[in-house]
Amino acid sequence: EALKRNNYSTVVDARQTNVGLVEAIKNKAKEKTKAFSSSSLHLSAMKFPSLKYILQGLVVLLIVLMVWDGFTSIPAGHVGVIYDRGRGVLSTGFDEGLHAKIPFWQVVEKFDTRLQAYTMSLEPGENVRYADDSIESLTRDGQKVNIDVTIQFRVSGTDVPWIYQNIGTDYVEKVVRPGVRNVARDVVTGYDST
Repeated sequence: EALKRNNYSTVVDARQTNVGLVEAIKNKAKEKTKAFSSSSLHLSAMKFPSLKYILQGLVVLLIVLMVWDGFTSIPAGHVGVIYDRGRGVLSTGFDEGLHAKIPFWQVVEKFDTRLQAYTMSLEPGENVRYADDSIESLTRDGQKVNIDVTIQFRVSGTDVPWIYQNIGTDYVEKVVRPGVRNVARDVVTGYDST
């Protein structure tokens, strides 16, 4: 019986200890919950940037974008054609130098006004096309000849807005090359092969 009483009191003590342990864990959890709810993680306690700082940041960003897209530099020997989203291609362009434009509204296309050369040759790599681009024509006496031609040309700065609006930036392929080929064939047909 003494042994039974000892075991019984040990079981009762263990149960009381477990109950005390559970209560201690619950109390600790309540303390942590209170500490978490009063911590700085609450949205009401968080510090947001004031409207003043947000507006200042937006103004600085706007100024940077205006400076970045508000100026254009035209290199030596070039002319800038202005395309205005509201009015189309403007009749006057930009000469060499630094110029202001309306950011995001005007776009400037640069055209080379220096002396340029265009070669049509049998030798690959000697011309723009990297293939046989020689002119094949018949002479007056019916002989077939291949001609290598180099043409030198210059675009007039005053004509560049018209060229951009009516032909585009690929005027060499659309106008210069076909024109030279036509003239060369016409000249060759006036001569005999001998």
